[in-house]
Amino acid sequence: MMETNCWALLGVAPTEDQEIIQAAYRQRLPDFHPESDPEGFKRLRAAYDEARRWAEKPVISRSLWNQNNVTESEQRISVINNESDSEEDEDDDDDEFIDEDYPAIQRLLSEFDELLVNPTERYQPESWHRFIYHLDQYSVTIVDRLRWPLLGRVHQGAALSANCVRLLAERLQWRKRLDEISLQAAADMDAFLNHIYREDMFDFSLLSSMSLPAQVETVVYFHHARQLYWEQPAAALRRWLLMPVAIFWPDCQQLLQQMARWFSLAEIPSPWLRDLCQAKLAESPRDADWLYLCARHANLLGDGEQAIAHWMALYQLDQHAEAEQGMLSWCRREQPEMLPLLIQALDRPSYPADTSMEIDDDEQQYLRPTQSIQTQVRWGNASQLTFSPQGEALVKWKSGAHRLESMYPHLLNNRGENEIDRLYWHASMLALGNEALLQDILDEPQPDSPLAA
Repeated sequence: MMETNCWALLGVAPTEDQEIIQAAYRQRLPDFHPESDPEGFKRLRAAYDEARRWAEKPVISRSLWNQNNVTESEQRISVINNESDSEEDEDDDDDEFIDEDYPAIQRLLSEFDELLVNPTERYQPESWHRFIYHLDQYSVTIVDRLRWPLLGRVHQGAALSANCVRLLAERLQWRKRLDEISLQAAADMDAFLNHIYREDMFDFSLLSSMSLPAQVETVVYFHHARQLYWEQPAAALRRWLLMPVAIFWPDCQQLLQQMARWFSLAEIPSPWLRDLCQAKLAESPRDADWLYLCARHANLLGDGEQAIAHWMALYQLDQHAEAEQGMLSWCRREQPEMLPLLIQALDRPSYPADTSMEIDDDEQQYLRPTQSIQTQVRWGNASQLTFSPQGEALVKWKSGAHRLESMYPHLLNNRGENEIDRLYWHASMLALGNEALLQDILDEPQPDSPLAA
């Protein structure tokens, strides 16, 4: 039986632990290289897929969908009744189902099996449309008898295209007719159908020139990476992406953008992905996604100046929260003396709401904006760091530890001889100055440094 042979081929006892199954598969790969032993690799891959399905859906894998041990007629009965029939019942069922339609059913099943293993056709929607057209030439009775065996085949198929399978699902109305099979089988098949109603992560037809084992390995690799990205800690994704393996990466923008996100989350430096993001950003300078990815990859490669420029552009575009954190982290690491200034620059103060007071009312002068809670937390964290005397005074003043008077000695001694002194003077005057002073500050030329600006 296939479920027994798969464990023998993998060299492990039956288990529901996916990590053990995967480790066994990787350990056996050198013995069945896709190029030197393609047939052996195909058997190993089939054993791996069967073991994973057995672990994930033991009821389906053990009793409902074992294509190697159940005939088409028996499979239909097993799916609908979800029970094992006696030998006498099987004979009766054979009498019922193996009739004049049986040869046509077998021809269609064989044609479909050939489609599933044909590397040049299996990812082409036109090929699936062609099979559906052939299916439509037969009677309703034959199509009805094929409905569940075909679902069983795509359920067991290795690395199929959801976009292609969905064409057959719509024609055979699998989801609408799940009440025809057992509750357990319906539950499992409903989960499978949910999967095929999601779009493929990239255009699988780009793999049509590759061999079947290479196609399967490529699709499985990227599907697993996507699963790790959404469901597992970043460390698991990092281990997977750093694993030494030869994989074809299709030239597909949809996939490349996902890969840029994967490597960003896994914190793996990649110059060519950085260059890709830069090229895409040049095409769409105000695209927040590409700005974010450019900043992340520049930061991973140690290009701090480029990273801070992208973070600032992203912040100015939509006050992106990741941009704020990116700027603060970079500033704390590269230019800590600028950190208090950046905290104040990122503050979005809230104003007291009093609609009953006229805008020119004298009491308006007592309504002052308050710092956001996030800014207050940042001042609290900054108070644990070491700065110059004027930086420390600004932090203590803004965090409420000292009164404004603690800034006076630094303001009086500030001659504005360097850029950072002028910025600290501005930071204080913006809270204290009159309109003329504020206009003088605005009239000054923008500094060359993005952070200073």
